[in-house]
Amino acid sequence: MKPIKTNKEAQAKLNTQILKVKAEIAGLKAELGIVNKTEELEVENCPFDELINRTPRQWKISQLQHACRSLKWLNKTKKAELIFPHGKYLMVPEGTKVLSPSGFHPEEKVFLKPEQGCLVDVLPRSSNMGYHDFT
Repeated sequence: MKPIKTNKEAQAKLNTQILKVKAEIAGLKAELGIVNKTEELEVENCPFDELINRTPRQWKISQLQHACRSLKWLNKTKKAELIFPHGKYLMVPEGTKVLSPSGFHPEEKVFLKPEQGCLVDVLPRSSNMGYHDFT
């Protein structure tokens, strides 16, 4: 996967994914018809060892729930502040994790902006901060 280098590219990818998920949701809703709260809860609370016993309808409800969660996560990513550290070092407080948001693979080098940190081209000789290398 090639790195995404601009917010414009990232937003375009998110828009495409959002449209696909919305189409998936529409198709599942049309196929399922009315899904009542009892059915939803039954699928949500299904123990892992009972997954094999799900009916085709329950699997479709599960797909619908997952698609709805995915849409929510993609919309959150769309509103988040993203960074594109390709070719740079990200200096952050020691132990800070760099998170790849929903909709992106870490190899695309799109990350949520950490609360503290900065992008630099060259590392300082000494620092009390850790860093992630994206060069």
